[in-house]
Amino acid sequence: MKSQAGFMVEVLTIVLAISAFVLVAIFGLPVNFPWPTKSQTAMASKSLAVATSSTKIIEVANPAGTVWKRVDPSLIKFPGRDSHATYEFNGQLFLTGGLDATGTGPQNNPVYEKAKYYNDIWVSDDGANWRLVKAQADFPPIRSMSVVNFKGALYMFGGWSPEVGYKNGVWQSIDGINWIRIANASFDEREGQKVIIFKDKLWLIGGVNYFSRKTFNDAWSSSDGVAWRKEVANAPWHSRWDHDIAVFNDKIWLVGGMNFNGVGYGDEWSSADGKVWTKVTDLAPWKKRQGQALIVYKDLMWLIGGIDAKTSEGVGDTWFTRNGVDWQKTDIDGDWSGREDHEVNVFKDKVIITGGMNSNFEWLNDVWVATVPVEKVEVKEEIK
Repeated sequence: MKSQAGFMVEVLTIVLAISAFVLVAIFGLPVNFPWPTKSQTAMASKSLAVATSSTKIIEVANPAGTVWKRVDPSLIKFPGRDSHATYEFNGQLFLTGGLDATGTGPQNNPVYEKAKYYNDIWVSDDGANWRLVKAQADFPPIRSMSVVNFKGALYMFGGWSPEVGYKNGVWQSIDGINWIRIANASFDEREGQKVIIFKDKLWLIGGVNYFSRKTFNDAWSSSDGVAWRKEVANAPWHSRWDHDIAVFNDKIWLVGGMNFNGVGYGDEWSSADGKVWTKVTDLAPWKKRQGQALIVYKDLMWLIGGIDAKTSEGVGDTWFTRNGVDWQKTDIDGDWSGREDHEVNVFKDKVIITGGMNSNFEWLNDVWVATVPVEKVEVKEEIK
């Protein structure tokens, strides 16, 4: 049974509703009800649905559509070479070392002891215009060395020189031009090794010493470039050189290369700590090769060029992977001749190839720049 107060509230509500109707019907006056109407409830529900999600346009790289363009040859002043080193430092790209064995013997059998070896230093602000900054560096003419930008300085490791042979000296530079020898490293003398930065340490992996007729499958680490620790004496992968490594998805990845007798590899390995290695595949879709380049760009790992181990032909292809396992080839090969022991750098958001040797035993000084197209994609995201 309703109380008198409750009855009065209902009567008042009815009176207000009738009054509002009269105001709207006769005078066209808007009325704000003290309670939500059906239409207001529907509109509120609709607004709530819109507010829980939105769409936005993002740019996504389309690596399959990558194309290469050659830098104007008139801008390139350094002589042709392979087995050189390029490195970024203080916003500039440097190039040094390497060799040119043109005319030292039959075309397919050059005499490397008679080759021209370099210790000049070139620099570029954009990867296209190059200038000589030092005709003869403080280190001897050298090939197959590794140069790394680490903790505010440059370090050079390994390599072979006709003047001094194999040396395990460590060279350092704080400006990219002037170098001093600071130590002898504890790892075996070698060339064709690869050095990267991983978890705030330098890691040196693999290599070859032709005098001792030995290839390596070891891994060394260093926190300062001077004191080195052998982390792995014999990794599960075959000893090799002319391979390449990269840091991708918090792992070290190793691909390709060849043994002392020139037998090429097409396997792929990864390690989360540099010590324990896991085989990814015995034969990747890019097949056995040596002298390829492995880089990371736009959240992808890229494999570029090399020499086909089966045909001994230079390959000018470009491959990429989003996870390190599944590889895809770009739609179009570069117009650059297939080559090995070229250098590839990511510099100022561009991928740049310099030099190398093709399967005609021509030592090159061309420079190529990759353009990775970007597509605009609409994505939906929830608003929290």
